[in-house]
Amino acid sequence: ESSADSELLADQHDHEGEHHHEGEEHHSEFHAHYVFHCKNPKALTYTDVYLFRHFSAMETLEAQFVTDRGQGAAKLTPGAFRLMF
Repeated sequence: ESSADSELLADQHDHEGEHHHEGEEHHSEFHAHYVFHCKNPKALTYTDVYLFRHFSAMETLEAQFVTDRGQGAAKLTPGAFRLMF
């Protein structure tokens, strides 16, 4: 197996839909777009996403990807942070 570990990437992201109302549960949303270049893309089978280590209150992450083999999506959590391609 081959992987691409991605520590917190602070390149570009925007905060959308952030809101907090007194007495209600806090909800934040942000969108990020990253492009990775791999020397051997056929060997890449997954990447571990470590955002949960940096944002302890984060509960879920909806990830989407496109590779030369196709596209997909996954819902990641602190206990399931591996994105399979």
